Amino acid sequence: MSGLLKPSTLDHEHTTEGEPFAVDGDLAALARHAAAGLGMHLAGVDGVIGPRGPVVVDVNAFPGFRGVWTVRRRR
Repeated sequence: MSGLLKPSTLDHEHTTEGEPFAVDGDLAALARHAAAGLGMHLAGVDGVIGPRGPVVVDVNAFPGFRGVWTVRRRR
């Protein structure tokens, strides 16, 4: 599982670019739980890192995954 770290659109203009990163176990479990709760086998899960940890803010059935696959190629 891999992700794309982007700035919040509350502070910056919308962008499809970001910094690829390898998702840790806790964040991966949260994303899988969110997708499974909606009956999805493949999903794009958007989240924010809040003061109490990561929070899911959106689950996409047809995600774009722009920029995310660059992490997979680096492994």
